[in-house]
Amino acid sequence: MIVNVRMLAFEDTNPDGSVRIRKVEIPDPAPDATLESVLESVFYFGQNDFQPQKCCSVSMGDVVEFNDCIYVAASFGFKEISEGQYNELLALEQRDRHFWGPLRD
Repeated sequence: MIVNVRMLAFEDTNPDGSVRIRKVEIPDPAPDATLESVLESVFYFGQNDFQPQKCCSVSMGDVVEFNDCIYVAASFGFKEISEGQYNELLALEQRDRHFWGPLRD
């Protein structure tokens, strides 16, 4: 399974201005895997120690796309956010994103 992560915490744009996407491969997820276990696997396998890529590892503030929903990596676990909340996060200066309320609630 490949899951897209929008890299907003430390790398937010490509040279063309689009949001940088990291593709995280989750090897052989269990057919009955819970949403929480899938998201935790995205975080785990999104580390360069396990799947080296030419971008930062998945961090708090990055956004996971899964099953037509979006989840932000929060200070503890993940939180589902709306497209409006995503746009609010994206509009913040990169240095201010770690202080965005839903990451800390």
